[in-house]
Amino acid sequence: MVNYSLSKFIFKRGKNSIVHFAIVSSVAVVLIYFPMISISNLSFCIYIGNTTSIDDKTLFNYCSRFGTIRSILFEKEKFCDFHLIEFSNDEQSQRFLNQNNHEIDRILLDIKSYKHLLIHHDILNIDRKFYIGPILNSKDEHTIVQFYKAIDPTLQYCLSEQNNQVYLLIEFNNRQSVTRIFEKQTMPITNEYRKFSLYKPIHPKEFVNKLISMKNKQNQIHIHGLTDQITETMLM
Repeated sequence: MVNYSLSKFIFKRGKNSIVHFAIVSSVAVVLIYFPMISISNLSFCIYIGNTTSIDDKTLFNYCSRFGTIRSILFEKEKFCDFHLIEFSNDEQSQRFLNQNNHEIDRILLDIKSYKHLLIHHDILNIDRKFYIGPILNSKDEHTIVQFYKAIDPTLQYCLSEQNNQVYLLIEFNNRQSVTRIFEKQTMPITNEYRKFSLYKPIHPKEFVNKLISMKNKQNQIHIHGLTDQITETMLM
């Protein structure tokens, strides 16, 4: 069964679950050890980037060709360009990782071991991306693309709908250019003197650097992320 969640992991507490409570730095946290839960091992979890324009069903169907999907997790927030999927075992996750190229609708996916990138953030291309908008028409799109192509002629881009507004997701070849763009707020202005806004994509490290808490009337345990004391090892 696929367990879709919005901005958190959701685990139902059943008869096979074992829950321990602890106090860490004067904050109540929950240590959870599950024989049977929706996400059982972060080692089987895969980070999939470049998914902003790919719907969940298409992504699920594609990943299912490589094995059984236990869960699909994603930040259902503005400016998120990745999904996390968990396969049922190591063989399936390694089969997916060992594939040379993953492509959906001519979009080349950015595939990484989620556990590995938690330590090595620099392996991601997400720091070379940014959103700009909102985009009202094709003239806006042309103006923005031509403006930034003067900085990087090889940039890549796609349209992305965010809360019923359209933005451009732009990817440069290097992080330094994107850093300078944000530092100087470098962006075009339309002929109507309408200004755009720049936004950084959500980074996967923000997905885990949150608190663990328990708050649900249905007696569900919500894992919002990991802390310095509660690590992914404890949840395996």
